[in-house]
Amino acid sequence: MIIIDDVMYANITPEDLPIFYRAISFLNEARSLILITNRELSGWISAAEDTHLMQTLVDRITANSQIIRLS
Repeated sequence: MIIIDDVMYANITPEDLPIFYRAISFLNEARSLILITNRELSGWISAAEDTHLMQTLVDRITANSQIIRLS
């Protein structure tokens, strides 16, 4: 199990987004992931210049996942 805290705390740079996408895609297939974020998933898309790649990333990590919202 891998836990990543403060995901999308700051906007991701265009150079780092493909690297982040490949890393999360690989880890998502190989391990159990817990991603902790204060930003709504819908806000992730507007935080990146490449909205298509970010939408694909959000779709990939939310497929077959459980989202827990804490107030």
